[in-house]
Order: sequence, then C-alpha cells, then structure tokens
Amino acid sequence: MKTLKFLIILLLLPVTVLAQTYYSIQISARKSLKDAVKILKQVENYQDARIDKVDGFFKVRVGLFETYKDARSYLLTSGIKKQFKDAFISKVTDKVLENSIFPPELIEQQEPVKKEPIEKETKPKEKTNYSITILKTKSIEEAAKFFINLPETVKKHAFIYKDNNKTYSVRLFIEPGKEKITERLSQIKQYHFETKIEPTDKKNIVNIKIKSSSKTDKNQISEKEERKSNKKAEVEKAKKTQKQTEKKGKSYSPITVLIAGIVVITAIVIIIKRGKNSETSEAKDMYHILEEALKKGNTSLVKEIVVPYLSRFPEDIKAQEFYAMALEKEGRYMEAADIYFTIAEVLEGKQQFEDAMRYKKKAEELVNKEFNKKRKQ
Repeated sequence: MKTLKFLIILLLLPVTVLAQTYYSIQISARKSLKDAVKILKQVENYQDARIDKVDGFFKVRVGLFETYKDARSYLLTSGIKKQFKDAFISKVTDKVLENSIFPPELIEQQEPVKKEPIEKETKPKEKTNYSITILKTKSIEEAAKFFINLPETVKKHAFIYKDNNKTYSVRLFIEPGKEKITERLSQIKQYHFETKIEPTDKKNIVNIKIKSSSKTDKNQISEKEERKSNKKAEVEKAKKTQKQTEKKGKSYSPITVLIAGIVVITAIVIIIKRGKNSETSEAKDMYHILEEALKKGNTSLVKEIVVPYLSRFPEDIKAQEFYAMALEKEGRYMEAADIYFTIAEVLEGKQQFEDAMRYKKKAEELVNKEFNKKRKQ
C-alpha cells in the first residue's frame, strides 16, 4: 500500500509543479451561470473581474495576484469587502483561467444558439484596436505642445489622434482588444495621467513630425537666445564695473581690480546658480498658482498646469498632492486615494514613516467617502 501511494504521488507531482498558482478575491459561487452573471455585472469595474468554472460551480472572482500578500492588500483597500462581506481570498491555477469568462464574453455565453450574429459581432472585436487617451482638447497646437513635453520614454509610444467630435487627443499605445491595452496602464501609472481607453482607427492618426520638429527647433532657438541674453548680462555687469573704475581714475589700483574681479565672479556664480535652481523656482511659482486655483475651486486649471509638469518631473510629491486635491474637489475620491497611496509608498522607501502614515490616512478617508457616496446613490 505504501508503495502504491508513493507511485500515485510521483504521478501527480509533475502536474502540481507545472500548474501556476495565483490568488484572487472570490465574491460568490453559483450553480447557475445566469445568477453568476448578475453578480459579475456588479463588480465588472474591478480588476480582472470574471467567472471561473470550478467543480460544477460558477465562481465570481476579481483580481489576479502572484502573492497572497498582494491579494490581501487589494481586498482591504479596494472596498470590495464592504460591498460583499463574505468575500475571501482563494487560490486559482492557470488551468482554471483557461476557461474563465470575462465581461466582454458574456453575450457569447448567454446566447450560444445564435451562431451567425455572434460570428459577425466577434469579427470586428478581433479587428478593433484600442489606445489610452491622456489628453483631449479642441486645439491641435495644445495637443502638439503636450505631446512634445512628454518624457522620451512615454513619447516613443505617443501619437496625436483626430476624434470624430472635432477634438484632438494625445494617446498612447495601440493594441488589439481591451485586455491587452488595459495591461499597458501599469506602465504609465507613475505619471498620474487622466486615462481613458478608447477604440482607435489608425486612419485618424495625425502626422505631426514636421510640426513637432519645428517646435523643438523653436525651443532650441529660445534656449540659445536665453544663453545669449545671460552672456550679455554678464558682459554688461563687467562693463559697468569697468566704467566705475574709469570714473574713479584711469590708474587701476590693485584693490580696484580685485573688487572688479570679485563682482564679475559673483555675477557668474549667480547665473550658474540660477540655472541650477530653475526647476526649483519654477516649482515654487507653480505651487503658488495651484494653491490659489484650488482656493477658488478652479480644478481644471490645476490639472492643466500640473499634468504636463508631472510628465517632466514625476517624482515631485508636492505636485502630486496638488493633483490629488483637485481630483478630491471633483469628487473623484478613488483616483485621489490612489495618488496618496503611491506617495505613501515612496515616503516609506525613504523611511519617512510619519509622513507616509499621514498620506495613508488621507487615502483611507477618501476610500470611505467613495463608498458613502455610493450608498447614498
């Protein structure tokens, strides 16, 4: 008997080794697919919402995580536990996921008899491309400016798109199907763009290579002009000191020469420091504008300023906080909470635990606000 048990274990071992295990949040288990679909519709906006068929039951689950810790964190922060008190963490194998039913597939599952209409519907779905919209505007110049200011790592995936409603949008990536484009969102999470997944026709992509290059040339010219003006200012200061010495007398004493030299050196140092601190001064001026805009409730101005700025300086925590405050004023509590959680993680990495805890509390308060708002509705 022991030998037989050992042989059975040996036979089963390769199967268990090959099977990849994940963790998900299970909402419910139903015998009827129809009942499971009703529940799935309530959670379809959650990450990886689906129906897994296991042991004759249709199990509604959300999330797909490699570790139990990540699954537990999602269960606590997503708010799913408040909506479904019996939700719990369950293991899922890749074998089970092969037959999972995701929201876009529900029509096919519920109407299996109508073969011809399903084939006609599925064909365009296979061909439909999607992209991530990060800016929408009526002005192509504004779209081009936003496009040019994007970080190089983002810009190589970006393009300008002409929408049907006489607007222009800056978009990222092109993927066939919503699932693939949704996976791309994680690559740009740190920039805190306002994102929207939309169908994309490649014919409507605007070619701005000439315009963008001319604008970059203008930027380069303006930078050169700024350098020239700085040099002129430097020369003018030197000339002033020279004139002052001439007024005092054409005989240049060692003290006069020394003073003139100190003035010139000081001017050069100031210019260099001004160049180094341009980012800081820009940020300080911007913070003041953002603070005033928030006081007046002008959240659109805050976003208009801070989004391009964060695309250049994504690690600016203060700017991220202003963005979160604008979203909070608009009632977009979950998006604001996500930014606060991200800031908290960064601060924990820097061992600034007190500040991190403060941002975590802010995030948790906003999550509670979101669920209270949904209850009232």
